[in-house]
Amino acid sequence: MSRFPLALVITLVAPVVACDKSKEKAPASAATGEAEAKPKADLEMPEVDAKAASELGEALKSADAHARPVLAAVGLAETERDRLPDPFIEGLEALQNTPPEMRAQLLAKALSESMSMLDHMCGDGRKLMQSLATIAPDQRGVAIYEGCGLEKHGLLTKADMSARDGMMVLMGSLVFDHLSRGGELHAGERAAVEAMVSAPAELE
Repeated sequence: MSRFPLALVITLVAPVVACDKSKEKAPASAATGEAEAKPKADLEMPEVDAKAASELGEALKSADAHARPVLAAVGLAETERDRLPDPFIEGLEALQNTPPEMRAQLLAKALSESMSMLDHMCGDGRKLMQSLATIAPDQRGVAIYEGCGLEKHGLLTKADMSARDGMMVLMGSLVFDHLSRGGELHAGERAAVEAMVSAPAELE
């Protein structure tokens, strides 16, 4: 399993930006049948490019299984360029030219520069990353799963974590969590995230 460059994460972590998780209730005067049927997004972002998302999903179906997680990450970087923070875009794009042994370091840097997103999904991102530095490598996957409540996304089970690349799972889940705040994911987006979190523990 790729080692977590946690010292790098903790060193690069910017001051935590508090995330307001409260959800405002729409005034009764604004309630309509359509509004009630479709939950209000709690984060404003541009609409997904449905054509690009569909093309990404179709392309991944025929991609080599070994290459699929990285292809999905790069595809998401292109498709979500206006919907994901710059650190995510840069990290996802760089995966295609990064040796397997350096991928964990690359993703850790992207996470360290997006601590508010980690806080939103995991409660206290800095605390999570610090705790991962103190436990055995074979326990980190479960710690990520439980610490971030990944069962809520329905992308994978806790039992899956022993065979998955922890940093890819964490990055993919953060992408899913962020995009979900803007509304339901397009089928192509979800397929790409699922491909990311399917990355095996050994990417070499």
